[in-house]
Amino acid sequence: MDTIAGLPELRARLYRMKAATTNMQPALLRSGLAVLVAAKRNIQDGGSSLGAWSPRKVQGNGHALLHDTGRLINSLTVGAQGNIDNVTATQIVVGTNVNYAAALQNGVVMRSRGTPLVNRNGPRARGGGGIPPRPFLFIDVGLTTTIRKIFVASLAGDEPGASA
Repeated sequence: MDTIAGLPELRARLYRMKAATTNMQPALLRSGLAVLVAAKRNIQDGGSSLGAWSPRKVQGNGHALLHDTGRLINSLTVGAQGNIDNVTATQIVVGTNVNYAAALQNGVVMRSRGTPLVNRNGPRARGGGGIPPRPFLFIDVGLTTTIRKIFVASLAGDEPGASA
């Protein structure tokens, strides 16, 4: 009886691919980690692929933007409470539990010059003009490519921890 060269390896790989599709949580968790790492890099770099952030009017204590206390950047780690909110079979929700993060991400608009608008989820904005948006948590083209590679490796059974 003739055998097809490589058939056992092909069967094994197809079995791994089938098994990988039944549990996408490892790939989702790796993707969530990639998003958190990118957010930390955006904070460290003072901007992102969307462009550099506008500087503060007053430089405060001399720290880089979004680095005053380190609370925000330190909240973007695996295991920090509230940053990976939900992992299901088909999705992952990634964020931060820092209450003023939305004001930094989206900016805060003033009602009128000098009249603070209180952001319900963040700090009170003072001074003229409010806080300009400084997006640090988002998915751009580079991160999309990274996430795609994570899922391709997962489906191919080539990720760490995959059985041979």
